[in-house]
Amino acid sequence: MRRCSWPPTPRAGSPGTSSASTAAPSCNHGPPGVDTMNMKTELPAGAPAAHAGASRNLELDRLRAIAVLLTFYVHLYQVFYPWTFTMHYPKPESVLDLFGNAWAGVDLFFVISGYIISRTLLEQLDGLRSGVQRAACIKAFYVRRVFRILPVAWVVVALVMACSLFLNQGQYFASPVYNAQAALGIFTYTFNFWLPDNKIAEGVPLAPYWSLSVEEQFYLFYPLFLLVLKSTRARVMALVGGLLLVSLVLRPFSLSDPMKVFFFTQTRCDGLLYGCLLYLATTQGWFEAIRVRAGQYRYAGAWVVVLLALVLGSVTAIGFGNTLAIPVVCALSLVMVFMAACEGNLIVFPQPLQWALDYLGKRSYTLYLVHIPMFYLTLELMFRYTRSEGIAITDALWPQYTVLMLVLVFGATELIHRTVEKPMIAIGKRIAERSRVPAEPAPQALAPTPAP
Repeated sequence: MRRCSWPPTPRAGSPGTSSASTAAPSCNHGPPGVDTMNMKTELPAGAPAAHAGASRNLELDRLRAIAVLLTFYVHLYQVFYPWTFTMHYPKPESVLDLFGNAWAGVDLFFVISGYIISRTLLEQLDGLRSGVQRAACIKAFYVRRVFRILPVAWVVVALVMACSLFLNQGQYFASPVYNAQAALGIFTYTFNFWLPDNKIAEGVPLAPYWSLSVEEQFYLFYPLFLLVLKSTRARVMALVGGLLLVSLVLRPFSLSDPMKVFFFTQTRCDGLLYGCLLYLATTQGWFEAIRVRAGQYRYAGAWVVVLLALVLGSVTAIGFGNTLAIPVVCALSLVMVFMAACEGNLIVFPQPLQWALDYLGKRSYTLYLVHIPMFYLTLELMFRYTRSEGIAITDALWPQYTVLMLVLVFGATELIHRTVEKPMIAIGKRIAERSRVPAEPAPQALAPTPAP
């Protein structure tokens, strides 16, 4: 029996492996699945973005869907089918194999998240005058983050623990002790530092949590960064300095292990910094001059996004090292998020493709966390079936593997989205609203004293 292992081990010198627009300031926030600051009405082509007001920015949801599909496919290609399983990111033999190495979906998520977090916080913080109000805003932000992120994360970890105890004849879910150690790293937001030295042959069903750790470490310190640096100029200079430090010093020289370069925060946070810089750019008067809106060709922007997604797969697949590949895919992701930030209906697809992308975008966080555990559950069930029937595991079984996997992945995604994700987001929103501090009334001029 072949055991699936995740994550694949990068070869030395080769690649390893949340949008807002509201009319009034708010502390709302939500990352890849559902967020209350990701708001914009779908407008007619060329309509001004100022009318975008009070509904979801579906263009960012479509980018989320593309990001999670890239991630889904690379994991499907590398660690799901037993007959194609590989421990490495091999250089593809043909152009058709490019997406087998397309790990850049997570960098697109990072750029989206950096953009969202900046808009969420800055639209409110920069309009508050008192320390009490700023503290209340940041408290509300963290409340939303806790209810947005942790419930789904805990449910998926519990699911993996249960499978490692009761559905683990094929050893796809590793041991309960190993998963408990992984869970400790997940809930202390250090999993991305723990994972490179603790991957095992039996598999790492919780591997997708590494990027969640990177984001949460960033979110822990970013509000403090915004409080300390109050001018846009200072923030831009600090973020650009951070990008230069990561790209020119930390990634090329600080780590020799490609696995650590791939997973460690200090060498993989480019996308978050790019997203923050993009939002700061949108607050400047000159941004209106470069804002792009849909023109005569309704689907031109969609073709651009598809082309950029193909390039993302190419850059990560053809053998560039991390030092070059990561900043390139982040820059390409930045272009895609810029298109969504223009709020000009640039990322519009024909139906029913657009409906499917909107659907996946709203569920991308849950899908991202649950897809590998469901891959392994499929492998476990098929292992039991083939052993009981005396059937050899070959590619002749790919229809059975594929259908069962799709049912489990998307069934679990929808179930967790409806029963955990959405209700917990709503609870977090209510609690955060109760913690808000009313705005200070504007000082009123004293009435003139009548003459005696």
